[in-house]
Amino acid sequence: WGYEDHNGNVVIDYKFDLARPFVNNRAIVLLNDKYQIIDETGRSITKQYKDLDRVNDKYFLGGEYGERELIDLQGKVIADSLNSAHQYIIDTNYVVLEKRWRGEKGYNIIDNNGKQLLPIWVNAVGVNIFRERFFGEELGPGEKSKAFPVSFDNNGKTKYAYVSDKMKLITDTIFDDGVSMRGGYGYLSKET
Repeated sequence: WGYEDHNGNVVIDYKFDLARPFVNNRAIVLLNDKYQIIDETGRSITKQYKDLDRVNDKYFLGGEYGERELIDLQGKVIADSLNSAHQYIIDTNYVVLEKRWRGEKGYNIIDNNGKQLLPIWVNAVGVNIFRERFFGEELGPGEKSKAFPVSFDNNGKTKYAYVSDKMKLITDTIFDDGVSMRGGYGYLSKET
């Protein structure tokens, strides 16, 4: 496989086992059973990976299942030791990162500049954010929750906080339970 321009001129030689389309001047190619990202000249900008997928227009996820890296358009590794990364369908400004360590899953969120938005890796994020890829629960036609709960381990106990739809932590981290907000309100409970 290689690449031609709209006039049929070969611009990148036919040397790849597989070639995917260019997006933002980057493409995923397969060479000798390994994937890599190339620029518009055909130059590799990353190391080779067993698996390599596009997360969105700005990020790629490469490696093997359980040990993957998030890679930006310059070929720089933004986050490592990831299990997966998911792009929001509704709001394309954020990517959810999933990591496993010591048998547990952890989540964080990054923006398009590669900035990690949650101050800690959380154990869980409101279920619908992953299943449906929108914030919180559907409240009615076109209405979405403005915040969702996250949980994390604090000295062996699960604690909860809220994160806004702008990916800001909006509560402290001392609550024992919480649910997605409805109509602008939610609840958090605290043992006394």
